[in-house]
Amino acid sequence: MTWQFNILDALLMVLWAGIAVLGYKRGVGGAIWALVVFLLLPIMASFGTITGWVAVLITLVVGFGFAQGLSFLVRNQVESLTYKILGGVMGGLLGSVLVTSVVLSFPISASGSYPSQSLQPAVYEMVSKSQLQRSSSWVWSAPSWVQLFVVPDRVQRQ
Repeated sequence: MTWQFNILDALLMVLWAGIAVLGYKRGVGGAIWALVVFLLLPIMASFGTITGWVAVLITLVVGFGFAQGLSFLVRNQVESLTYKILGGVMGGLLGSVLVTSVVLSFPISASGSYPSQSLQPAVYEMVSKSQLQRSSSWVWSAPSWVQLFVVPDRVQRQ
């Protein structure tokens, strides 16, 4: 099987690499940042049921508090190669989740096919021929806790 990337795949791979490099550059701070984002993601996803401005306000308060706490925690950390690699790995994992959620964020048709044919023809062709989209299709049949991290708006709330 040969992989043929289109422009969507190339842009998403640049996004993934950027987040991985950001984690690497931040070292242990990047690793903690990615871990906290993973822990806060289900909580933040539940804000979708709240009014938009309230969700923005809560997100800003949590983000500011997290940034202050993180800067306090890693203020005196020595950035060794081990910490940088740990930050890069955690950034890569976070980037994978983000890229997967972006590639699966296009509309679904009423019949359940993805992507919806109601998209503009060029966008539909780009998404439907995306290798990343095809390799991420396992998420649709994954357990709800996995879907909560990747496509939180599609998870059926109990």
